Amino acid sequence: MYAMTQKHWLYAIQTLETLVAHAERWHAAYITANLLGLSESLNKGKGRFGQLHTLQMCIPSGASCYHDIFFEDEPNLTRVRVLDHYQLRLSSVTVLHFKLARRSAHRFFAELEQMTSLEELVVGGGRHDLPNVPVSKLPSLKTYSVDCCVPLTVVKAPSLEKLYLADGLLDADTQTVETFLRGVNHIIS
Repeated sequence: MYAMTQKHWLYAIQTLETLVAHAERWHAAYITANLLGLSESLNKGKGRFGQLHTLQMCIPSGASCYHDIFFEDEPNLTRVRVLDHYQLRLSSVTVLHFKLARRSAHRFFAELEQMTSLEELVVGGGRHDLPNVPVSKLPSLKTYSVDCCVPLTVVKAPSLEKLYLADGLLDADTQTVETFLRGVNHIIS
């Protein structure tokens, strides 16, 4: 990544603000940036992303704008792919791909149950110890993919059909794994 000159930075912000001015027309947004002023620009469109159905955000975790961007309860937003952006309160999301950082893992799993329409959950990241996290009941979850070390017990999914586990996750407590796997038709490890 290179350091932008003031001229380039102003141009990037003006371009983004022009795009956000037409937020009501967005159907899919793919945002890759590490730009000071990004959150202020995107939040100007808050409440106007009514047509947005797919969101992918790739913002480095060290970026200053990282934790201030909200896409809250957009009515048609059903597919989300983010890198450790834990300020998602999206009850209508059906597909969520998430790379989890250690500092936000506990909060994410504590709020996961609020995503009442979730059918596919893909969680990546490192090892996460999650003591005292309430079990999230996800009745509509059909596909669960875990590419990191997260205890299976933090999710209860009675409709689960497909489970994808990273190497070593089946080496966990046998009774917990057997209980979790009841009703699963397709397992890939």
